[in-house]
Amino acid sequence: IAPMMPRSERFRTQLAARRAAADVAPVDLSRESPTRIARFAYALGASERAARRDELTAAMDASVARVCDRSPMRFGRVVAVLDNSYSTVGSREQRLRPLAVTAAIDALLRRASRAYTGLWTGAPEDSSWSDVAPRGATRLAWKTLDALEHRPELVVIVSDGYENDPPGALSSTLAVYRTNIAPRRSGSIVHVDPVFEAASFGAASFGPWAPMVSVRDAEDVLTALGFARFADDKATLEALSQYLDGRVEGFLGGRGETDADARSGERAGAL
Repeated sequence: IAPMMPRSERFRTQLAARRAAADVAPVDLSRESPTRIARFAYALGASERAARRDELTAAMDASVARVCDRSPMRFGRVVAVLDNSYSTVGSREQRLRPLAVTAAIDALLRRASRAYTGLWTGAPEDSSWSDVAPRGATRLAWKTLDALEHRPELVVIVSDGYENDPPGALSSTLAVYRTNIAPRRSGSIVHVDPVFEAASFGAASFGPWAPMVSVRDAEDVLTALGFARFADDKATLEALSQYLDGRVEGFLGGRGETDADARSGERAGAL
């Protein structure tokens, strides 16, 4: 029945077969979303993932390019603080999903930014997403300080909202930045949380010092960052309205980028 299966079902079958060591027809990874490609990669063993690095990287690049082509959102100098602590292992049912979403966000921001640097909490600077694994405690404050030294226009912290090395250090760092440093700079800091907590019906944040947006799939991060920068007073209402108008017309048109998308792209840099 493989030829009759929808693409999403073939992808799920591929993941299940990988876990069961079964042999099934391969899927075209380049047609999948960035989040699904990252989840597939992390379902592989470390040695097989390393052996297939070129294939996985090419598939991710093609998928990310497709997502970015559908969105006019672009950024300037961006530094991302990417949490790959042990908490990114996720749950038994959704193993390594937080890490996979973080890895896909890393790839998307690299494509959508004029200049980009990714700082993993437990890996060397600008490590390839396919080589990263859950490691160590959640140590965000120090990496955020490293990010600010680059003097970026936007710092994106991708984390589940909990830090334990030491607890509360990032919130204190952000408070000092907001009250003493940020007024003299045009850069902004946004927290992206890839984990939804069913118990609290929401996602954890680092307090009022940085706007937080929660994303289930990495493909939503470009639009989410546009809203977050508006909430952070780094984007105007006019720019946000132009962007939303373009996206609405694009959805209603049902195909690719519309003229309205192109016009809104001229103002998307302000977001």
